[in-house]
Amino acid sequence: MRNLIRIQKKCEWCGKEFTAYKCSTRFCCKQCNDHAYKAKKRELKVQSVNENLASKNEPEIIRIQEKEFLSPTETAQLLGMSRATLYRYLLNGFIPAVQFKGKTKIRRSSLEKIFDTPKQYQKHTKNKIYPKFAREEKHTGVPSILINILHLKHRTPTLRNGIL
Repeated sequence: MRNLIRIQKKCEWCGKEFTAYKCSTRFCCKQCNDHAYKAKKRELKVQSVNENLASKNEPEIIRIQEKEFLSPTETAQLLGMSRATLYRYLLNGFIPAVQFKGKTKIRRSSLEKIFDTPKQYQKHTKNKIYPKFAREEKHTGVPSILINILHLKHRTPTLRNGIL
């Protein structure tokens, strides 16, 4: 049974004019109601995820900044790089670290020293290909042109940064 009250309203979702029989009606049809409901739920979920991310990252970074010795994961987060890149820097000796029974620790002051005395930035160059016998020119006295001709004629393997 319908109510005798007829109210002209505008749908909050699609904007169409419709006749409502209750004061609490907000949408012209079930479809508009469903769309608005899903949009509201989606917005709430996005908002909660954003709040969780904001609250989760801040205390961790503050906690990391207070520590004197950092793990590789914490150091990578602090420097904004992947752990694999950090381990590559550790292996090359660019970042000093200490290992205790499989645990790697990096002193915070050593990271600050790296940034206090930075090396000049160098543009990355591609690997050069050297003939296999190029290093032997000094010892054999054979000019490099002849070595290159021998290399092309006999198709000897080439070295790339000292590796076959």
